[in-house]
Amino acid sequence: MIDQAFNRSSVDALHSSHGSFDKMLKTVFDQIAKGPYLLGEKLYAVDILWGISLKWCRMFGLITTNPVVDAYIERITSRPAFISVEQQDQALKLGQESLVDKR
Repeated sequence: MIDQAFNRSSVDALHSSHGSFDKMLKTVFDQIAKGPYLLGEKLYAVDILWGISLKWCRMFGLITTNPVVDAYIERITSRPAFISVEQQDQALKLGQESLVDKR
């Protein structure tokens, strides 16, 4: 994802831990389609990692999703704990901005 974000040239799939970017993304999307979570019926930490990563990648236009992946992202980001952390992050951001504004 980082290489994609910084427009770095692709590494030969044979020399990459994940093969090609497109193959990796297809593998993740195909697994999500089996859902509701990556490993089946239960939520695991890997879902939090991928749900957040996919949300950011979609938000910055690094990937194109589909309705199944969009629903997966929504399942992850609509969880009460996720919403609570986002609210805490927003409060910290506002606090930092107010400190900068006071300078």
